[in-house]
Amino acid sequence: MQYHCSDNIFKNNILSAGPARFFIRNENTSCSNNTFNYNLYYGSGGQWNWNNVTYSSFSAYKTASGQDANSITSDPKFVDAPNQDFHIRFDSPCINAADPSLDYTSQTDIDAEPREMSGRADIGADEVSLKQADFNRNGLINMDDFAIFSNSWSSETGQANWYVLCDLFEDGLIDSEDLREFVADWLWKAAWY
Repeated sequence: MQYHCSDNIFKNNILSAGPARFFIRNENTSCSNNTFNYNLYYGSGGQWNWNNVTYSSFSAYKTASGQDANSITSDPKFVDAPNQDFHIRFDSPCINAADPSLDYTSQTDIDAEPREMSGRADIGADEVSLKQADFNRNGLINMDDFAIFSNSWSSETGQANWYVLCDLFEDGLIDSEDLREFVADWLWKAAWY
């Protein structure tokens, strides 16, 4: 946000910045009544500018601005950012970290899934399904998910057919350990389906 901004609420977002780049740039000291909270900031060397003062650390910015009390700095753990897949993984710090005081009824995420599936919404545009084996995130674990899993079978990190969500055992290999976990959730159906 920049230039004469007032009365804005900026919550539940994932922000990225590289070296000497800004997460927030507010050089105008007349801005007022803005709220920043429940956001995730990531990137090496990013900066915050608040009321025309630049801060290179998140804690200094928070202390000076009084903003982002419940926000975090971390890797959001996107599924495959280099290939434009910005869904969040099941080990993402964004999960269940959005503002709990907001009403998410009737809201959906980037996949048209409910915004709140496990008691609290996630930070960012994606809401993680309840089961990791629901690879296509349609609320069912069925043959469609098995086809995705089969395509990644016997692969490991870095191989062309590797798909991180299929690594259910989270050991860098897609093998019988992952198949065991997949079968345990076979024919699962989300309550909202």
